[in-house]
Amino acid sequence: MLEYGISVVCYEQSENFGGLWRYNDGDRQGYGAVMRNTILNTSKEFVAFSDFPMPAEEPNFMRNDRFYCYIRDYAEHFDLLRHVQFGTAVKETFHDFVDRRVLVVGLGNSGGDVACELARVAKQVNCRPTRVLQNFKNFRRIQLK
Repeated sequence: MLEYGISVVCYEQSENFGGLWRYNDGDRQGYGAVMRNTILNTSKEFVAFSDFPMPAEEPNFMRNDRFYCYIRDYAEHFDLLRHVQFGTAVKETFHDFVDRRVLVVGLGNSGGDVACELARVAKQVNCRPTRVLQNFKNFRRIQLK
């Protein structure tokens, strides 16, 4: 989105980068975190960003700390941290999108919550997963009508 001149803001409830992927052994009310020994149940090829390949030496199913390092490296490589507003929880959305067409990028829990909230007021809501089909070499794009 940035390369197309669209301004973005990422809201992070905690004061640290990483969201749920940053392990925290403390009991912080209202903050979720990955468990210490979590291993991704999706292979590295499917969780990798299309413009930032996974290091070859990483195992197919990564430990949470290695995946955290990968997303941190991605954010640093593309200078994304300046777009993160830390210590900010989203409690509600305002209806600036009344009768507008909206694209929600990301289909995780947060993206789904945002899309459902927007669907109440927006003219149209489209969702796009962060993982793109461009990774599939033989995929042919067709225009759907």
